[in-house]
Formats: sequence, C-alpha cells, structure tokens
Amino acid sequence: MVTLDENNSADRESLRRYFTVFQTVMTMMFKRNKDYQSVSHLIYTEQAIEYVAFDIHPLDFVDMKFRDFLDYRAQTQTALFQNRFEFSSYWLHEDGSNTMLLFLPALPGKEQVDVEVYSKIIAKMISIEPTVKEPQLNKFHHFILLSEKGLNPVVKNRLKIYPDVHFETYKDSAFAMDVTEHCLAPVSVVEYIKKSGVDKWEDEEDLVASKQHNIRENDPFAIMYGAKIGDVMVLTTMGGSHNTRIEYKITTPAAKIEPPKIK
Repeated sequence: MVTLDENNSADRESLRRYFTVFQTVMTMMFKRNKDYQSVSHLIYTEQAIEYVAFDIHPLDFVDMKFRDFLDYRAQTQTALFQNRFEFSSYWLHEDGSNTMLLFLPALPGKEQVDVEVYSKIIAKMISIEPTVKEPQLNKFHHFILLSEKGLNPVVKNRLKIYPDVHFETYKDSAFAMDVTEHCLAPVSVVEYIKKSGVDKWEDEEDLVASKQHNIRENDPFAIMYGAKIGDVMVLTTMGGSHNTRIEYKITTPAAKIEPPKIK
C-alpha cells in the first residue's frame, strides 16, 4: 500500500479526509459501546496483520487538530497512519464481543476498492486461530467497512460467503461529520434501549414500544448508536421557543431507496 506524503497536495487532502472520517467513527464507537477493553491500530503486510495498541485515548483524536495529527503521525515510533488502511482499528469490548473497523484500500490512483487486497484482509481476519497470548482473536463476527465510493457488486458478493459474519458497509461521506452533535440538528439522544431491555423499559415507562414513531435502521442517528430493529431510542428535541420535548422511537428496517422511474 502506498505511503501518503503530507507534502504532496493530493496526499495531504486524502489524509485530511481520512482523519475527519476517523474522528467521527471514533465518536461512533463510544456512542455504541463505552465499555471497551482495548483498541488497536491495524497494520497490513503481505506476511501478516499487526496489532498496535493505541498509545493515547481514542477520543483524544476527536479533539485533535489536523496539524497536530500530522505531527503525531510524523513522530509516532510505529509510523502509524501511513496509508488509508492504517486508519483501521480493532475494538475488544468488556462483554467479549469485538469489532473490526476497516478503511478499505482503493486501487492506486482510483477510489474503487482493491478487491484482491480487501479479500485477503477479510479472509485472513476471519480465519485467525486463537493463541495462548491472544485468545480473544478467535472469532470475528462484526466488521464495519468504510470505502470512499461504496462497494461494487463484486465486493458485495464476496461478503455473502461469510453468512455468520455481520457486515456494516458505509461510504466515507456518511461520517463527514457527527450529525448527532451538529448545531443544526437540535436533537440529542437521552437514552438508548436495546431490544433485550425493551420489555423492562415498557413496564417502567408505561409505554408500548410498537406504538411509538419509527426511526429507520439507516437513519444517521441510528447508525451512530448502532441501533438494530426493535431497539428504542429516546430523543430530546429543541422547540422553536427553546423548550424541549421527549420523543420515543422504535428502530425499523432500513428504508430502501428506489431509483427514479424514467418514463
């Protein structure tokens, strides 16, 4: 994979875009699950995939300015963030679950995903055997895949050979900003209830989840919190006169976007 040169204008702009997306997904991972055990960078070589533990708190990157990021990138002893894939990370959570967040590399000079490299990466991670040193690496059932222009049909078809693995696929543009914190989005999440806890929530609040308004699984707020079908989100909305109201929404299947019909 080609090393990005901050002194090259095109590479510098790529670094800026990747870092912006990286900051947003770091925020997303904490909104989804604050109880993590460890976070590691991923470095890909033809021989192996290396794991390098974060040497600063992941949220420290969120507050970091781009110029400071370039300094960090230049000074780090392990030479991290040298290419697109090295913005990837591996999250091990306290409950034993793990998540691979991958910045899929593109073909040189293009924005199309490099299918061969991508396939090797996914296959290698799913086939990793547990070791005495790293017993947590025995199962990978959740991947978040980021690409600049989306996945083409060839790549999507290759995902189907892993039916037991959950893949989330997004374009970088989905994380150009954290919409949950944007000043023009007068909404904040008060509470997020997973499906397993909805029955208890209904009893406590004397509400019926199925009678609440819907929020689609691919809604930006649902994505940031990893909401699945049947989960409930409690939102507070600011009114025009600075008052607030609380809304209850149940997560429903993602909306299908149909192409326009040409008569």
